Amino acid sequence: MPRFDASAIACRVRTYKEGVLSAIAHDLLLDASRIDVVIEAGAIDVSVAAGGLVVLGAIVNGQLVSGELSPSQKAEVQQNMRKKVLATASHPVVRFRARGVARGDLVAGELELHGRTRPLRLQRVADTADGAILLRTSIDQRDFGIKPFRAAFGALKVKPRVDIEVEIAAASASEVLAALGLE
Repeated sequence: MPRFDASAIACRVRTYKEGVLSAIAHDLLLDASRIDVVIEAGAIDVSVAAGGLVVLGAIVNGQLVSGELSPSQKAEVQQNMRKKVLATASHPVVRFRARGVARGDLVAGELELHGRTRPLRLQRVADTADGAILLRTSIDQRDFGIKPFRAAFGALKVKPRVDIEVEIAAASASEVLAALGLE
């Protein structure tokens, strides 16, 4: 039974700002720093510690810009995310499960987030020059009972849609693909 962690499979989340005060806010890139992936008989079980989501930084023109957020700003975002958005004390784990996932370039399963389970499809969108594999999907936070973050009486908001990207590192790609039947 192959098992992988964040050194082999990265999961990143992009959030987007909106509202009257969006010019002073940032689109953000988050990383699931504590991830556990188990693949057995063509099925995949992914567990992410919701409290382990880390703010990598701000996205400007589609790129991560280091130094755009201070350490205290990152800490504030993470605290708001854990307490006000994800309620990690009540919902500590995010899970994705898929059974019989061999569907060409698509991995279809169910995402359990914030106490709700919904279907989710990850689309293989690219293989990088170094051999890593990228899969992407989007979710609407409201589908999982999550109220998107708001501040300043709603003048600053996070859009309901967030994008999720999974990157399977080149060193693990062939083992992961073989275990999933996606080679």
